[in-house]
Amino acid sequence: MQSFERRFIQRSIFISLLFFVMLLVLLLRLYQLQIVEGEKYKTLADGNRITYRPQLPARGDILDRNGDILATNRPMYRLSISRIKNQSTEVLLDKLATLIDLNDEDRERCLKHIQKRRPGTVTVKEELSWEEVARLEFLQYQYPQIQVERALRRTYPLGEAGAHILGYVGMPPKDVPKARVLFDLPDYRVGRAGLERVYESQLFGTPGSFKLEVNAGRSIIRELHHEKSQKGEDLKLTLDKELQLYVAKSLEGYSGTAIVMDVHTGDLLAMASAPSFDPQFFGRKFSSKEWQALLNNPRKPFLNKAIAGAYPPASLFKLIVGLAALEHPGFSPNWTVNCSTHKEYYGRRFHCWKGYGGHGKVDFYRGMLQSCDIYYYELALKIGLDPIIEMAKKFGYGQSTFIELLGEAKGFLPTKDWKRRVLRSNWLPGETLMTGIGQGYLSATPLQMTVATAAVVNGGYLVVPRFTREGGLPGPRKIDVSAQQLRRLVNTLDGVMNDPKGTGYRRRIKEDGFAMGGKSGTSQVR
Repeated sequence: MQSFERRFIQRSIFISLLFFVMLLVLLLRLYQLQIVEGEKYKTLADGNRITYRPQLPARGDILDRNGDILATNRPMYRLSISRIKNQSTEVLLDKLATLIDLNDEDRERCLKHIQKRRPGTVTVKEELSWEEVARLEFLQYQYPQIQVERALRRTYPLGEAGAHILGYVGMPPKDVPKARVLFDLPDYRVGRAGLERVYESQLFGTPGSFKLEVNAGRSIIRELHHEKSQKGEDLKLTLDKELQLYVAKSLEGYSGTAIVMDVHTGDLLAMASAPSFDPQFFGRKFSSKEWQALLNNPRKPFLNKAIAGAYPPASLFKLIVGLAALEHPGFSPNWTVNCSTHKEYYGRRFHCWKGYGGHGKVDFYRGMLQSCDIYYYELALKIGLDPIIEMAKKFGYGQSTFIELLGEAKGFLPTKDWKRRVLRSNWLPGETLMTGIGQGYLSATPLQMTVATAAVVNGGYLVVPRFTREGGLPGPRKIDVSAQQLRRLVNTLDGVMNDPKGTGYRRRIKEDGFAMGGKSGTSQVR
């Protein structure tokens, strides 16, 4: 009996100790979870209960020199739905189709998104009318996954007239480093072309966020905190809205470009390229047929011909040839040439643009006034290729103008060394003749020609064309050229427009108080 009691007591003590140890371990574990690691698990619990939703900022406006809006944000309403367990998306879409105009394509896209269990919401329809918004508000109580959201859509009042300058916004490339969390937002757009792309960091602004409490189904219970986004900075341009519209309208039906620039500052008041495209095209859904029609258009609507098109400068290049001659030792403006519509050079006939007897006896002034090709053939042979090319370099041909837009072409200035090295043949005298009238291997962008002509007019300063007055752009550069010879050249430009024998006389300005100089130019393509 005593042996049994002893064993009972021993076992009782052992069980009590075991229970005590287990209780101690449990208490220590509770201490660790509640005290030592309490913040960690509180954070994890809040992660299940609290979610953060980023808020996109409104893009900054783009304004013209007078403060008129060229690009801004237009409010619109969008319908989105999220996936909720045990509720049929198909039934919901059927119900939505009775309230809004929902086509089969949008329906299939929504179902595919939901079936793939992608995170976030899927956009059902954008640009909802007020009537549709009102109907959907009543349905939200029955279907909590419905979200009617106010969003902003980028809009361009200039339309096609400003597309090549302003550019457009679109879905960001996947390699964009900015805030990857923003990619899931249906409104996330970045500048993809034009000034929208160049000044993206200034226009984009600072994102905000919503701190939301959600239930186990991830439905929103309440908003806990809202950190407001900050709108991007506005961008003021040198453009004149009304002038831009006028210039663009003058190009309707043509393939070409027109540029209006302040010759002293480089301010671009207008720059249009035709044909163009609607920048809002990329802000909506478009079909493959629409895209291919634009892409395969032989007149290249996406090409900004002002900066990316390189063409023979033709007779406008005679300004450079003439100035090179005026600066050449021994040349006199009184030197004359006889033009009789054509002349034989090296066994080949070279023509002047004017038939029926040609221009007759021509000196420097009349040669520029009437753009006589024979005079400039002779002038090019007289001074040679090298002085012409060196003068062209001084006036910005064959190099970047440093304009803010991307995709600028540099054109091309041919040299004897280039032809020997690349084409593996010697330079021919006939090629010097063609260079003398701005053709042959020579090419330049319309903007380069604008800058070069401005330098002739403003006294020999090579300006940097600009759309904004932001810092970082180089200032005007003085060209090493005679001021006296520049004035002589400007006088010939006045004669082109205002002398009755000038090639531009019919286009002169007749209103009192206004004056105009210029240079005609036609590139031969036969």
